[in-house]
Amino acid sequence: MSNILIPGCSRRIFNCIDLETIFIYNTDNDSFGQFGRATLNLKIRIKKGNFRTVLIVCDVFVLKFPKLLVFLKYFFKFLGRDLIYRRNPEIFSADLGWASHYKFIRGFKQNLDEFEIWRKTRAEFLAPTYLTLGVVNVQKFQEGDDLTLRDDSQEIDKIVGEMGRVTDGRAWMIDQHCFGPANFKRTSRGYVMVDYGRGVSGDFKGFLLGWHREIATVLRRPPKQI
Repeated sequence: MSNILIPGCSRRIFNCIDLETIFIYNTDNDSFGQFGRATLNLKIRIKKGNFRTVLIVCDVFVLKFPKLLVFLKYFFKFLGRDLIYRRNPEIFSADLGWASHYKFIRGFKQNLDEFEIWRKTRAEFLAPTYLTLGVVNVQKFQEGDDLTLRDDSQEIDKIVGEMGRVTDGRAWMIDQHCFGPANFKRTSRGYVMVDYGRGVSGDFKGFLLGWHREIATVLRRPPKQI
């Protein structure tokens, strides 16, 4: 017997996920009867960004997808109408147009960038990205404190200022969204970037590849020393 508990969700998963939703999967396996009943609890947190959706699995690893669902809705609406649309017309009610293509491509490229940056630098201040298929990244879950724009904006400004100083001002030429609080985790040994895909402007990948040693001198300090 299996069941899925999705707090606060309506009848369709496609339309019920908010900024963060917790899934609890409970599976009872009667094949282990002589040892008692076995129960598997799998916790998944979901976070949604501008171009990617992130699944945090059991606080062990992270799966990052481009806006794949949006792209598939658009794809099946025009190419798979006979197979899927008749059964689930409400899924395709939104007019997605070019935006679905743009978000999917941006998320796809961000996945490729993260894996390349990690593979080439192995920098301590980056959460390791183990694998990419473009449509999904597998990344290590990084423990630590979340940063928020409301409470930690001055801290982030100080970090970016220090990075600008050690990179001859290159950090100030990068899209500042790349340095948003949600992209960092605070640990006792410094800061770790958990989102380091490309930005809207500036060569963020080139910045990290070219200056990762200097950036590490800033981010791998205990927070009170910055």
